[in-house]
Amino acid sequence: MKKAQITGVYGPTEYVVYIDGKECYRAGNSPFDSQQYVGTEDVSVEDRRMPTFCIQTAKAIAAEIGGEFIGVRRERKSRQRLSCQRQHAQPEA
Repeated sequence: MKKAQITGVYGPTEYVVYIDGKECYRAGNSPFDSQQYVGTEDVSVEDRRMPTFCIQTAKAIAAEIGGEFIGVRRERKSRQRLSCQRQHAQPEA
């Protein structure tokens, strides 16, 4: 049986983790509620932490379901663009 492929995409305000190309987890940059995002001018998780959180979460999900961690990639577009492009994410290892 083929292992599920776990990938992620991150941007300055959020990150998304996918299982076989389908969104399974989304987190924002709010330091108070990971399911929310705040503007970069507000108090927020630093941009440089988003890739770390994305990788950690994707690896944890892969381990939990016995899947294969493929990698994550940075999305330089806006939050709306990140949401619209999630089905076509091609992560970098």
